[in-house]
Amino acid sequence: MDTAGAIARTGIIDSVKDLGFGVGFMVLCFVIVFYILRQQKEILQQAKEERTVFLGTIERFTKAIEEHSIQAREFHNNVTEAHKFQREEHKEMATSQNAVCQALTAIATKLAS
Repeated sequence: MDTAGAIARTGIIDSVKDLGFGVGFMVLCFVIVFYILRQQKEILQQAKEERTVFLGTIERFTKAIEEHSIQAREFHNNVTEAHKFQREEHKEMATSQNAVCQALTAIATKLAS
């Protein structure tokens, strides 16, 4: 008998007999879907925990890179300042050496004349 005919009957027992296979199949489908959803929930929970660990690792990695960048910037500034000081010293030494050479040239010129 078809489903519409079974529902139209007044007897509940006859309806259950007629719909028994369909209801059993639907219950089985619901059990399978419930099991799949429960497994999916566990998988999503595990993925959430893995993402939390991964994001923590990425955060620590980013912090380490930032600290390294700060240290590298400080080192670069220190080296630049040291080179600037060294260039100034060399300029002063070159100026002093030019002055000494000019004085020696003047003395040599006076001695030669």
